Amino acid sequence: MMAPGFQRAGRSATCKFAVGFVPLIRNGAVAHFGQPSLTRDRRRFSDYDEMKQAIESRQEAYDRITDGIRNHSDSILKLVSEAKRLEIWKEKWSSWTEYCEKEFGKSRQRVAQLLDVSVPIEELQTSNMFDASSGKNKAILQNLNSRQAAALKGLPTVQKAEVLAKAIAAEGGKSPKPATIATARRSSFDADAIPRNNDAAYLSGPTKPEKNGKPDIQLDKVGRPIPENILELWNRAYEIGTRLRSAVSAIKCELEQSIDKDMAFAELVNSVVSDAKSLHYSLAHILPYAVCPTCNGKLPEKCTTCRHRGFISQFYWEGPTVGNDLRTMIVKQAKSYANSQTLSA
Repeated sequence: MMAPGFQRAGRSATCKFAVGFVPLIRNGAVAHFGQPSLTRDRRRFSDYDEMKQAIESRQEAYDRITDGIRNHSDSILKLVSEAKRLEIWKEKWSSWTEYCEKEFGKSRQRVAQLLDVSVPIEELQTSNMFDASSGKNKAILQNLNSRQAAALKGLPTVQKAEVLAKAIAAEGGKSPKPATIATARRSSFDADAIPRNNDAAYLSGPTKPEKNGKPDIQLDKVGRPIPENILELWNRAYEIGTRLRSAVSAIKCELEQSIDKDMAFAELVNSVVSDAKSLHYSLAHILPYAVCPTCNGKLPEKCTTCRHRGFISQFYWEGPTVGNDLRTMIVKQAKSYANSQTLSA
């Protein structure tokens, strides 16, 4: 029989062990007593790769990034951005240009071109708007060339997916020609589908010809008259949207001309240009396109469809909220209105 003193010591030791070990089990990891839980430590990072990178040396980072770029990893855009941010080439080479030439046998310009191809591939692979998992689409993405990528360049991810899907459908499910992509792009969004009257300030649609000295009637892009009570906001929204998009366009152009060429922009990467393009695209939501199909611009203060503006953008007009049936009916009404004005003229 054990001595009572030993039994008490044993129970105490067992209790201490249990208190220390239970948290490790609760964290979902089997770990030796006294060692940190891997699962617990993972919580400090978004994923295991980031945890490994947090403790890797610069040489290890150099090898990982360089091998990933050389092997055309799916995350090449992320790797190139990381290489530039960490200036990883300084481990062996004096400049980014030398790094590209010595490690990949390509000029800096050729690496930039390959990066331009990888951008739409990576974006479309992660987009919910494009079925990148299907056999045909997956093969088309993997074999995307620089001319096809150039035809998609500058579009936000959502519109890239839409344009490429249209182009693939137009080619009968085959890899589309650059010209087919360009055609799908033009048909996808044309902000100036209806020529504007440049003699009138901020008019975003055609006008009814002046008759008997009366003011022109301004029409929306569909061809319906714009009610007078929303006309001021319509023109102001068009002015604001056009001005902001022009400013962002100027910024985008300067970034495109300066990144990788001007040392003042050394810490910026090409993804900044993509951000500017996305902002330019999003600002088009400000531009009025059609009188609201719900309130017809007459009671905008009570209408949630147009968010109390009395009009909607082209994106909203062409989206699922309006729907094909309602669009078709409104277009017919606009044509009837145009015909009636022609007969009365």
